[in-house]
Amino acid sequence: AKWDRNSYNLSFDTNGGIESYDERSYDYNSLLNDLPTPTKKGYTFLGWYNGENKVEEDYRLGAKDINLRAEWSINSYRLNYETDCDTTIESKLLEFGSAIGELPILSKIGHTFINWVTSEGTEVDKDTTISDSDMTVFAEWLVNKYTVSFDSDGGTPIESKEVNFGDKYGKLDKPTKHGYSFLGWYNGEDVVDESTVMGDSNVNLTAKWSIADWYKFQQDYEDVANKENKDVDYDKLKEML
Repeated sequence: AKWDRNSYNLSFDTNGGIESYDERSYDYNSLLNDLPTPTKKGYTFLGWYNGENKVEEDYRLGAKDINLRAEWSINSYRLNYETDCDTTIESKLLEFGSAIGELPILSKIGHTFINWVTSEGTEVDKDTTISDSDMTVFAEWLVNKYTVSFDSDGGTPIESKEVNFGDKYGKLDKPTKHGYSFLGWYNGEDVVDESTVMGDSNVNLTAKWSIADWYKFQQDYEDVANKENKDVDYDKLKEML
């Protein structure tokens, strides 16, 4: 007797893979070689399966049509944190497509924490999902402004100003005071100037003065006149000054 081997159909179920494959025809007992390798975002291909059995290189086709199903393992990717402050947060592994979870609220001297963003500036939150590569999120900060106010100590008033944390004070207006010379602005016992750097709190600067020689002489002259119950001769005082 002479026999012809029957042919059977082989089809593919990529199980969520990106590709689709045409059905193939194989003769009975043929080796199933040159099987394609599908891809699936966020997954690693484990192989083709006929039911519970993995199809290896030496797999031979039986006497019926079969449908091969791709099996996958889900990948994990690392979530990294760039805090831009003294706080360090350990990275963590997350399965593809899973939510990144709660994100910490940070603190930083002279700044206000806004949120977490991607490298493209897109805001993320606990429900943001990780894709098919490692992900880094960045803490976004707002530089705080603080108020510099001025106590002229009897001199002309100076308007307060706002300065960003870490910036220099910049121009500081000088007050005037009759009979006195302005010595400078002080924060407590420390003299400040345009190059002084703003800290992380409001400051109140106080003017310091030295009495002018002519004004001190005038006051002394007036004191003597008052003690002697005499009128102050301002014309004579001008000649003396």
